[in-house]
Amino acid sequence: MHERKNRDFRYQRQFLMQRKPLVFGFATGVLLMLAVPFVQLICIPVAVAGATLLWCEEQTGYPLIS
Repeated sequence: MHERKNRDFRYQRQFLMQRKPLVFGFATGVLLMLAVPFVQLICIPVAVAGATLLWCEEQTGYPLIS
């Protein structure tokens, strides 16, 4: 079962598809970071943390880090 805080996968996908510019902008930034040698080593953990913050901020409606 794909759930995150009682949200099924269909809800998560719909939520992200409603924010295409935000999602594609984030993905583009991560992709560019992956293209740089040695930055790749820290890119994935930073991208996971950034995606988690992005998801939480979009869910709550206010920034978690000021």
